[in-house]
Amino acid sequence: MAITSEQIAKLANVSRGTVDRALHNRGGVSPEVSARIKKIAAELGYTPNTAASALARTKKRTTVGIIIPANQNYFFDNMKSGLLLAQEEFSNYGIQLEIFQTYGFDEYNQLKYIEELEKKGMNGLLISPVNTEKLKNKIIQLTENKIPVITLNSDIEKSKRLCYVGHDYYQSGKTAEGMMALINNRKFKLAIITGSTKSLSQSQRVEGFINNAKKRSHDFDIVEICENNDDDIDSYLQTLRILKEYKDLNALYITGSGIYGVVKALKELKLERKICVITFGDLPRTLEYVIEDTIDATICQNVFDQGYVSAKLMFNYIIKNEYPNKDKYYTKIDIRIKENILPNY
Repeated sequence: MAITSEQIAKLANVSRGTVDRALHNRGGVSPEVSARIKKIAAELGYTPNTAASALARTKKRTTVGIIIPANQNYFFDNMKSGLLLAQEEFSNYGIQLEIFQTYGFDEYNQLKYIEELEKKGMNGLLISPVNTEKLKNKIIQLTENKIPVITLNSDIEKSKRLCYVGHDYYQSGKTAEGMMALINNRKFKLAIITGSTKSLSQSQRVEGFINNAKKRSHDFDIVEICENNDDDIDSYLQTLRILKEYKDLNALYITGSGIYGVVKALKELKLERKICVITFGDLPRTLEYVIEDTIDATICQNVFDQGYVSAKLMFNYIIKNEYPNKDKYYTKIDIRIKENILPNY
């Protein structure tokens, strides 16, 4: 039986995304871990499935459009690795991916890229959509025109999309509030910094946090909820202003990107390790902040699987007419604190 990348991941004690990046030299993996993965692959005789059959080359290609954000290169590079692995596994079917990336929460560019993909005759669309009425209506239109749509990483309500693959953001918001209540002995005065209210995922992280605090009667005071557009400069300026304005603040809840800007403001005012900070994501720099105690905990999601699972669901639907058996495919919630971050993460 041929060895798989998933088996290599288990043997190397890393994620499938790490295996994919190491074997394809895509970066983001320490030299030691990369060498360990390649050694295991070589010993087991692993070879990626890259050869397409002659029959596939004579068939009409299947084009799947991908529209995802580009705010966090490492984050969405992991997602792309999952997408590309699924494409590799379906190489004999002539799958072609057309990948577009947008900066910020840009409704205009998402609609423009969908139009470009329609002109190219796409057979399906994977998208991390901005949560707006125009995008919802466009997805409904695509569905009615027999172009299946799967949302990944971020969902859009009542859009008739095929299914959603990603994090349970409401639950992760509840998790963040529970972590903060434990750390702060259930008494906290905090500010929430979110990317954009146009992002359903980030809005749900805020909603889950607030509702959990109310439900469990935790002693909390949210002084402000502000947007940073998932941008480090905006995040730095907003955090600096908030910290200067609310001298008794003891907690920050960051629902998206811009973590470097938050930490820069904390360090500039010499407030690191004095304010509880809960974030999301496992970017290497974020994990470094956790290790140095600037961030108390970060809540992670498996974006490699989001790319891989959503692509496989789409390919199976288009090629094999297999309908997804669930409306939502959630990736696991993974809490990282200083004590459970492995060396050479």
